[in-house]
Amino acid sequence: MKKLIFLLVAIAVLSCNKKQKLNSVVLSDISQIDQQFSLPADSIVSNTEIISLQSVDSCMIGGKIFLYESKDFFFIVSANRLYQFDKNGQYIRQIGGEGRGPQEYLYLKSMDIDEANKCLYILDYNSQKLLKYSFDGEFINSFKLKLPKLSFVSTLFLYQDKVIMGVPNNSLKMELYSYNERNGSLDELSMKERDMVAGEGILGRIFNFGSRIEPLLYNYFNDTVYKLKNFRLEPEFVINTGNYKFTFNELSNLDKPIDDKKIQISGITSGGRYTLIFYTISKINGKRFSSFLAMYDNKTGSYHQNVSIVNKPDYMSVQSGDKVFPGFEDDCIILLRYPAEILKSDPDYNIKEDSNPVLIKYKLK
Repeated sequence: MKKLIFLLVAIAVLSCNKKQKLNSVVLSDISQIDQQFSLPADSIVSNTEIISLQSVDSCMIGGKIFLYESKDFFFIVSANRLYQFDKNGQYIRQIGGEGRGPQEYLYLKSMDIDEANKCLYILDYNSQKLLKYSFDGEFINSFKLKLPKLSFVSTLFLYQDKVIMGVPNNSLKMELYSYNERNGSLDELSMKERDMVAGEGILGRIFNFGSRIEPLLYNYFNDTVYKLKNFRLEPEFVINTGNYKFTFNELSNLDKPIDDKKIQISGITSGGRYTLIFYTISKINGKRFSSFLAMYDNKTGSYHQNVSIVNKPDYMSVQSGDKVFPGFEDDCIILLRYPAEILKSDPDYNIKEDSNPVLIKYKLK
């Protein structure tokens, strides 16, 4: 009996030690937020490529944008339309369109690229269905998602031979499913531990980023970033928001003003050994909703809570509030710049203000 107790205690200690070894990005020490670190781009960037997206009347990009890169193409979601460009920025086509038909979508919420089979998986959030299109823009098929009641998928990505689907929830545990397209089976990878109450505001978005082989997942209400490995979630590192995280009670009483400082994560993108964390603080230094950029070094565990990646001209710098997307290669990130932003720092740049954006692709060291 004593041996059994000793073994259980030893296991518990080892488990605690394992948790303590997780590196942490501490965003909760707001006293350090004014100390912005200027990081020269050439210290982390090995190569830069600039791609001007062709402007055509049928494709003018603006507003809320999502960008996905394959080996040979850029796919850009803008104004609920999906556009395809080649690697030189030449416009190719619009893929699919809005509507209620089997080949159409109501609200394009998320997508991913199947490079091996040269096709796209698109999530129609309003209809809760997946659509597949080829890289040639041809419709392949569509199918309705059959999830538990009141579960609405908002995030999808491909992992091995499955479609991983995430449901936003205010809970410590993520609601994640693995869908097998071949036989239509749906497996639960992780399940929420609480149900939201009526009228509760949703902040429990699931962020997926990092390597396609072992993607990383983060949920606002659980500071731990998990690695998906063989369909199991393994703790990788921590994004510590401390007492500046919204509570479930605050989100269920949104009619009551919240005067405390609160941190919200707005985006996470990885490239090579670096993870960029875009976040806002609701009230600081007399300002409302100030944006910041933190950078974590996955190799050393070091981080900067408030960083600016400085480059010349200024439009090539990466700062808080910028639109940054992962590249096709795991060591690349893509910065999107509108003409007005470029002309502000370089008035002689050969671009019209009403043109489509410019992509700046960085290969990180």
